[in-house]
Formats: sequence, C-alpha cells, structure tokens
Amino acid sequence: MYNHKYLITEWEKFIYLVFFSSELEYFFGYFRYIALGDGTDGNWYNNAEAVGHQLAPMGIHKYYDMYSWTGFSSYLTDRILAFIYILISPFTLFIPLNFWIAWLFQGQTFDGWWKFFIPSCIGHFFRVKLENDFLMG
Repeated sequence: MYNHKYLITEWEKFIYLVFFSSELEYFFGYFRYIALGDGTDGNWYNNAEAVGHQLAPMGIHKYYDMYSWTGFSSYLTDRILAFIYILISPFTLFIPLNFWIAWLFQGQTFDGWWKFFIPSCIGHFFRVKLENDFLMG
C-alpha cells in the first residue's frame, strides 16, 4: 500500500471512497469482460476504459487499480474501513481515524493545507496539482 506524503491526498482519497465511487460498476464490468475472453486471470485490462484510467488516472483510479481483483478487494476493504471511521468519528473529535493515523504515525504533513478549501471540480478546472502531479478531482 502506498503511503502518501500529504494529508490533502488522504482527504481526496477518503472523499472518493465515501461519496464518489460505485463498486457495482466494476464488479459487473468484470463479468462483462469475462464474457469477452478477458478477466479469467483476475485482471481485466483489455478494454478502453482500463487503458484510459491507467494512462490518465482520475478519481478513484488515482488510488486503486479497479481492473484487477487485488486492487478491487483493496478498494472494498478501504471503503468498509472508511464507513467504520465515520461511525467512530464522534470519539475521534469528528476527524476520521485514518487522518489521525496518517498524521501521527505515517508522517503525512499539512503542506498545501489551503487545497482543503477548494472543491475538487474547481481544483481540476484550475489544474491544482496534488501528489505525484495528479490533478485535483
């Protein structure tokens, strides 16, 4: 698992996990590609969607490989954990536990803190860069 350097990256990943992802799309996509002959090995990269998301990752694809069982199971695990973090957030000062862990134990910093206040669609339009030169949004 890749550890990020900045908390803004952890924030964007958390937002995508909770609000902007649809695991059913990829789950049913696997069965669609297995019928086309791809996917029997646990990966389904032989399609235009996967190639596009690998060449220019956006959204959840910046953090997870959604076209393999390994990446998809990692995504599902983190999504379940994100909802658990939300449920226990009253006990962590309403800050999800993954932010406390990232800040205190993984050494992530608040560099670029002002990016927390930019909606991701506006950040993408103005080409605000996050970690690894990925655009926000």
